[in-house]
Amino acid sequence: MIEAGKIRYWGTSSWSAAQIERANAMAKELNAHPPIVEQPLYNMFRRHIELEIMEVAKGNGMGLTAYSPLAQGILTGKYNNGIPKDSRAAHEENLKNDLIEENIEKVRKLAKVAERIEISVGNLALAWILRKPEISCAIIGASKPHHITENVKASDIKLTNDDLAEINNILDNEPSWPPTYEPFLFYEDKMH
Repeated sequence: MIEAGKIRYWGTSSWSAAQIERANAMAKELNAHPPIVEQPLYNMFRRHIELEIMEVAKGNGMGLTAYSPLAQGILTGKYNNGIPKDSRAAHEENLKNDLIEENIEKVRKLAKVAERIEISVGNLALAWILRKPEISCAIIGASKPHHITENVKASDIKLTNDDLAEINNILDNEPSWPPTYEPFLFYEDKMH
């Protein structure tokens, strides 16, 4: 498709480190174009990509475009006092799995950190992701123009080592595998 001029680049989404390695090896073996980007779920609650995927993507010259960096709005603080009737969580069952009191309490604590450094908790969550050199960008699900204006501010925020230590203490969640969600898996038999 690249050689036919239909696309410029291609990438993967929610692939494991092994699948990314195999795709790159196959591209090299076939003298084909390798993927240039992986699009993983990544946010303060879902850190599994820190285990292998970041390193494998970097080693293969791939960028990472994180989706759901605000955990579908949970990391903005909008659910700290319940579920608003006009919110995504009021209509989507799968979001409610992350709307547990433990996560809400973490967001409340993160909001205090954000307030201390004079930013929004959403910007804190985005700046936390964007601090990683492996992350090329984060996909935000802005539903209103002011969401975009607000979220863009995160690209200029530099968190200090003290800020990061405080955030990690609040999160208290080392990355783990397998993830606690069902990622899309591209099985080997479909790669032929």
